[in-house]
Amino acid sequence: MLIYRTFLLFLVLIYQIYSDPINIEMLIRCDLSIAHYCGKLVYYEMDYQGQHDVFKTHQFCSDYEYQQFQYEKFWPGGDPGKEYEFSFTLEHNCTLTGQRLCIRPHQYVRKYIDGEQYVEFYVKAYNRGENFDCLLLMYRTLLLYVFVISMIYGDPINLEILIRCDSSIKFYCGHIIFYEVDVLPGSHDNFKTDRYCTDEVWEELKYPPISLGGDASPVEWTSELTDTQTDKKFQTYEFSYELRHNCTTDGLVRCVNPRQEIQAAANKEQNVELYAKLFNRGGYPNC
Repeated sequence: MLIYRTFLLFLVLIYQIYSDPINIEMLIRCDLSIAHYCGKLVYYEMDYQGQHDVFKTHQFCSDYEYQQFQYEKFWPGGDPGKEYEFSFTLEHNCTLTGQRLCIRPHQYVRKYIDGEQYVEFYVKAYNRGENFDCLLLMYRTLLLYVFVISMIYGDPINLEILIRCDSSIKFYCGHIIFYEVDVLPGSHDNFKTDRYCTDEVWEELKYPPISLGGDASPVEWTSELTDTQTDKKFQTYEFSYELRHNCTTDGLVRCVNPRQEIQAAANKEQNVELYAKLFNRGGYPNC
């Protein structure tokens, strides 16, 4: 019996430390009025014991409104849970006065540890952020998991998505569904649907503030956001989308689902900014 217990413990440990590779991509949007700016990106995986695991630091300068970074795949080394929670800080001077500000989204991207994963971040930097040390700001909040059945009453959500096609496509259309993730299979809460057509490579869709009215779904777990300065705990929403489009070389409709969730605190008004690269991406025809 002791041998089997030892073997079982060994399997659990292997499961905790094993993981498949992660591919990280970041799109930063500045402004045409800024000729040159610099920044420092710090990527980390959330740690619920009060200290986050930094896995990538990147300093850069740019002369472009849109600056994209793609990094070599890396192996985080596993996690005791079934998911990773990725986020970042950006210290930058993409500002009207040249002042350096720190952006630390009150959101993170959740990914399963099994299978190769693609994490895509998008941040609008122009004049955004706090006059604060990014290193200190990263440790101001802590996410905790609790096993409860809850009702989440949230403040308005400011939703926008930046869509990127390709210059070879002269005209295309799309149908997008935004939803709040429910851990119960097949029971996501759709809260916004939109259709559009455009002849632009970049298409930005912005929506009036959306009040979701809470989430009463019975879940296996919910998340709470704890501000270590005020000791207040706030629960969260998890957002994602499906986008059917014909931004394709063959004109056939594909469906893009990023397979990642943006988690945002439900305690106050939030800006949820999504990014979708469409060109020849997605399944035929379903997500």
